[in-house]
Amino acid sequence: MQPVPAQTFKAILFDKDGTIFDSEAIYRESWVKAATEMGYHFTSEMYDPFVGVRAVESYQGAQKLFGDNFPIDKFIERTGYYNKQAKLAGMPIKPGFNAFFDQAKKLAIPLGLVTSAVHDAAITTFHGTDFLDYFQIIVTGDMVEQPKPDPSCYLMACKQLGLAPHEVLVFEDSNAGVAAAIQAGCQTAAIPDYLPVKPELLNNATYVFNSFADAMYLVG
Repeated sequence: MQPVPAQTFKAILFDKDGTIFDSEAIYRESWVKAATEMGYHFTSEMYDPFVGVRAVESYQGAQKLFGDNFPIDKFIERTGYYNKQAKLAGMPIKPGFNAFFDQAKKLAIPLGLVTSAVHDAAITTFHGTDFLDYFQIIVTGDMVEQPKPDPSCYLMACKQLGLAPHEVLVFEDSNAGVAAAIQAGCQTAAIPDYLPVKPELLNNATYVFNSFADAMYLVG
């Protein structure tokens, strides 16, 4: 991992879940609650393979996990209910993000969102914040055919910005997201969430931080 001098980038893109918002724990709990009320065994640890995965692939994985007779439509409805309640109550924001974002806005460069969530679900997550007002571009999971770790979402964002990938700084937390940004050729800043990011990905990331507080010098 080679350090890159600050402000060599011309735009900043952010993942949403686990990067801006401390939301993976919320989604994990919604799955546990929904499965339990439906009479199925599901633990917090069993959610780990679904972190950073697009919803449609996650629910396909749930169907395989619980079997062909599992009422997946009801499961989707119940997890969606719990997730929406949490979003409307206000999703917790990752440590240091507010200060970092405030400073990034002063750079007068484009800021954007690249998330695996579908558009409507992504927008709901920002309830009670003004972050969306400052994103020049938003790329959601339903805009691309292949989800992260495929790089197409970041390549689309760079194309919309009119910038080469190496001119764009990306913040990601998950294995899938970090891999997508690296493969796209973006400057990749990894801030691992509750699941560790694979060492080989961290070695190929441009930066590795414990939180946004550690990354403040990039926008200072």
